[in-house]
Amino acid sequence: MGELQSVVLLLCLGIPIGIVIMWVGINAKNKWKDFISFIKVMLIATPFCFPPLDFPSMYMEYNLQKYKTMTSGIVTNTFSKYYSRGGTTSYWADIDYYYNGQVVKGQCWMNPGEYKIGDSVLVFYSSDIPEFYELAGKKH
Repeated sequence: MGELQSVVLLLCLGIPIGIVIMWVGINAKNKWKDFISFIKVMLIATPFCFPPLDFPSMYMEYNLQKYKTMTSGIVTNTFSKYYSRGGTTSYWADIDYYYNGQVVKGQCWMNPGEYKIGDSVLVFYSSDIPEFYELAGKKH
């Protein structure tokens, strides 16, 4: 989760909590009624939390669809990350691709052993925002 998404999540959760505290007060006499009011506010606020959290990925997908351009790139590094909590490993490739004669550096998720250092790859990128990209596969 990015920094902006974390802030939005905290605001989405903090605002309803603040509203409930203001409405019922800390020294309320009927605690069950206050608790039910709090749950109602949280249920009402929850659906409004998800669109802001998903907006960056939706914008990237939209931008890629609208301004999709293909170029070639090269795999400069491959590595894996092990997550001890879930006991899972993810595999990544560092990609350099070309946009208007400049090299743009990116990182893509991959299947184990799918790419090797030095492989030529095809990359779809947005001509509007070249940092938005997705890997299209190996170049034959």
